[in-house]
This record gives sequence, C-alpha cells and structure tokens, in this order.
Amino acid sequence: MYIINADDYGISEENNLAILEASKFGILNSTSVMVNTPYCNYEILQQLLDNENFRVGLHLNIFEFNTLKKDLKQNSKLYDKNGEYHNSFGAVLKKSFDKEFLEELEGDYRLQIEEALKHFKPQHIDSHVHMHAIPNIFKIVCKLAKEYDIPYVRTQFEKPYLIPDLKMFSKTNLINLIKVCLLSTFTIGNQKEAKKYGLKTNDYIVGVQYTSNMDSNTLYYGYKANSKKDKLTEALLHPTQNQDKKDNYKEYLALLDKDLMSKLKALSLR
Repeated sequence: MYIINADDYGISEENNLAILEASKFGILNSTSVMVNTPYCNYEILQQLLDNENFRVGLHLNIFEFNTLKKDLKQNSKLYDKNGEYHNSFGAVLKKSFDKEFLEELEGDYRLQIEEALKHFKPQHIDSHVHMHAIPNIFKIVCKLAKEYDIPYVRTQFEKPYLIPDLKMFSKTNLINLIKVCLLSTFTIGNQKEAKKYGLKTNDYIVGVQYTSNMDSNTLYYGYKANSKKDKLTEALLHPTQNQDKKDNYKEYLALLDKDLMSKLKALSLR
C-alpha cells in the first residue's frame, strides 16, 4: 500500500500547478497544504478537493513565511519582530525542551489548523522540514490531531538505500543520512505516541535520503527498499513546473510517469 504525497502546496504558484497536473494526469494521490503563505491558492486547491480519491492534508510550517497570529508577541521564541519564521530544524530541536516555546508553537499550529478548516477538512498532518517529528512537538501534534478529528499523522522511518546510478549516488550526502537516522530513531517513539491517541500513520517513508531528488528511478528503488505487503509506505516529493529548479522539475516529471505506477503496484503485492 502506498501514498505518493506532494509536500509544500502553497509555496509557489508553479508548485501548485505541478501538483494539480500530477493529480490529473500522473500518479500523485495526496498533497499537504501550507496555509501561511501568499501563494496558497484555494481555487486550484478546490479542484484537488473535488477528486474523492485524492488526499489533502495540512503541512504545518514554522520554518518560513509568517505567523498567522494577529497580535505579535514581543520577544517571541518562534518568529521575528515582523512575525516571520526563521527556524532551522536544529534550533527547534534544541528549543523543544523549553515549555514556553512549546506553548507558543502549539498556539501557532492551532491557528494553522483552524485556518485550514475554513477551507477544507485535513485528512492528514505533516510538516515543513519534518519539524513535527521532534518528539515533544510530535506529542503536541497528536493532541491537536485528536482534538480536531484529523485521523493521520506522518512518521519518518526510512531504510537507507542505494540506486544503480552513479549520478544519484553522489546525491547521498552525509547530512541527509544523519537526518534519516535521526528521524527513523524518533519514529520508534512517535509511532507509539500516535497509536496512543488512536491515530493512523505510515509504516515507512521514502524521500528523506534523496530529498528533492526523487526522480522515477529513485522513487522506485526507495519504494522497493521501504515496502512490505500490508504495510503503508508514504513517498514525499516537492514537484514544480519551474524548469529552472531542475531537481524539483524532475520530481514533477516522475509523477507523470505512468509506467512507474504499475511498477509500484507490483511491489505492493510482494
């Protein structure tokens, strides 16, 4: 069983259009929406929502763009004086033991959920740059998902894998491998936390090790390494129609690869 999800709906108009096209003419069956950006086009999103076989979820974001909070907090630990986020994963991990920071983060996440609910009912929750995978933040997200009746929260267990392509081998950098190990370790506890709240989640993920380099070949071998019969694998991609962003444009082309669909179906029956 598999989900092929496009992260970052709303990050740019080119991304929105790529997601729409891949949902109509390709293998994409899910997306995650950033509601705190000026490019979150709800007219295009409605076309995705009209497809009953397509999943639409919420992409929680404290990495970039602005808070939805109207009255900005002075000396915020979450955003700058203009309300703009500038949070790296490492900085958030460090602050995730700070009670005041977590309370502020929960407030911002709540605002994003409530903004989404004005336009659609999220079927799942994940986050920009995997911030919600941090254990103390994952607990907050599970609590909010239960409160707002959102049934599914993403986790990030990915087995490292190699591709028989020297060019792609060079894209396996040390930082991404460290990220895979860290997120997979967090997932062991996070999956238990999701179960405690009665939430659904995936068993495996594909797209961390080769983030933004998920062409057809990478997606196939990633799924081959991270799938088992009766287990749910979620692949994440960041497609765009902007050809200047070559790696992300390749992801868009991968989502239009009809042959890949039959290959993934065959793998899911192993």
